[in-house]
Amino acid sequence: MVEGSKVDWVAHGNDAVGCISEFLAFDKAVGAAMDFAKKDGETAVIILPDHGNSGFTIGRRDLKSYDKATIHDLFANVSKYKKTAEGLEKILLEQKPDQIRATIKEYTDIDITDEEFEKLMQSKNYHESNYMKVSDSPNMTATLIDIMNKRTYFGFTTGGHTGEEVFLAAYHPQGDLPIGMNTNTEINNYLFDVCGLTKPLPELTRQIFAKHNEVFAGMNYSIDNSSDFPVLTVKKGKNTLKVPAFKSIAYINDQPYDLGSVTVYIDKNDTFYLPDWVAGWFTERTK
Repeated sequence: MVEGSKVDWVAHGNDAVGCISEFLAFDKAVGAAMDFAKKDGETAVIILPDHGNSGFTIGRRDLKSYDKATIHDLFANVSKYKKTAEGLEKILLEQKPDQIRATIKEYTDIDITDEEFEKLMQSKNYHESNYMKVSDSPNMTATLIDIMNKRTYFGFTTGGHTGEEVFLAAYHPQGDLPIGMNTNTEINNYLFDVCGLTKPLPELTRQIFAKHNEVFAGMNYSIDNSSDFPVLTVKKGKNTLKVPAFKSIAYINDQPYDLGSVTVYIDKNDTFYLPDWVAGWFTERTK
């Protein structure tokens, strides 16, 4: 599975440039998947989001005579942007105030106003800021998004999720496609059929995402959650198994192995969720 996850973040932030660039990048990924599927002859491709986000629109209230707007009216400015707001922020945070205007001009072709410059200077994550003014100010990315969006005619209805019908596209080598309106559970059933799965989803979930304290019951294990990516460590004699969170690999004595499934860690209950066969697999590998 390939997820264009960053598009969710940028949509929450109403970053139009981020949305566009993420869609273009995802389109390339879909193209690669389609090329493989057509050559392979036994691969289906399903493209869909899990929810809508932000209510992103082309056109907004201040676009007069929208029915006469040209492609140039709608896209001329945004086509000049060379960085997302986040990408531009990374550059600006390393610069002195007297460099800010020129850098923004270089990457966006925007001549910012004095008011916009002051807002950027007051960003709470900008080290050159006046510390007396930044405690309640947004990060620089938020101000850059506002500056860049203001020069376009893109609109957003919210910074949260939206409840509209979502996009669905599919390719199947034998033409077995989901047609018309489909609920999420119907798509799940379709994927089960395409993948040849027979076990019910709850049973598969219990097998693939079992709690670590059940998987390694009676064994010596510990969790190091001192970083953003906790690590589960299991010891058996002279052998050590390390399972990093949010990855599909595990290490036995520093040798990497593919688990075939992403390990999940939930901080609220300090629990790893991983395949239920890992303990037996670790024992077998270290005999």
